[in-house]
Amino acid sequence: MPSVSDAIDGSWITFACPICKLENQCQMRPVALGERVHCRGCHETIQLVDKDASTVTAKRAVSGAVDDLKKALRKLR
Repeated sequence: MPSVSDAIDGSWITFACPICKLENQCQMRPVALGERVHCRGCHETIQLVDKDASTVTAKRAVSGAVDDLKKALRKLR
């Protein structure tokens, strides 16, 4: 079973090209890494930006919540 972090990295997002406004898709991992992608419409290079490291923050928060849930479920046994 993949980890929560892997599931978040593998999830897809949609964003508009800042030049031609065509919708593009990419997975979350390139966003977190600040990679560049090419628009499938105008073929311009788009610099992905993870403002305030929000993907890393979200992954930590979700992983922490899952760990807390696992601990709570173990206590119920």
